[in-house]
Amino acid sequence: MDDFMYAFDDIPYDGSGTHTGNAINHVVDYILAPGKGNRPNAQDIVLLITDGRSQDSVRRPAQRLRQTGATVFVLPILPPRGRLDMAQVREIAGREENIITDAIEGGFEALTAQFSKKVGDMICRNPCKHTLHDHLAL
Repeated sequence: MDDFMYAFDDIPYDGSGTHTGNAINHVVDYILAPGKGNRPNAQDIVLLITDGRSQDSVRRPAQRLRQTGATVFVLPILPPRGRLDMAQVREIAGREENIITDAIEGGFEALTAQFSKKVGDMICRNPCKHTLHDHLAL
């Protein structure tokens, strides 16, 4: 989890706002696109972490994402000074059960090894065998 948090902290932010719709379109056009590295025999799973307050529309991009057949999970995080737009979170997830609510109040401090195992169990829903790596030891 520490590796994730370090990588997350290194994401550049220029202060221009959050454009989640644009990010979702990038996933559809480049990451999940056939011929761009997507594996046709593997189930696509997208885990989107958001404060649910995008400055652009997420409706059409979220529809495009689901049309690829990808399973979409949304992890909303309550911003330190703000509130979540849960309508936008629901729009992205498409299904209420695909919203992971554990970290809403706790923010990034709630993202522990136990939490990551729970998310893994939820996303894989049993067909996967989970191996807890040394750096994620409980």
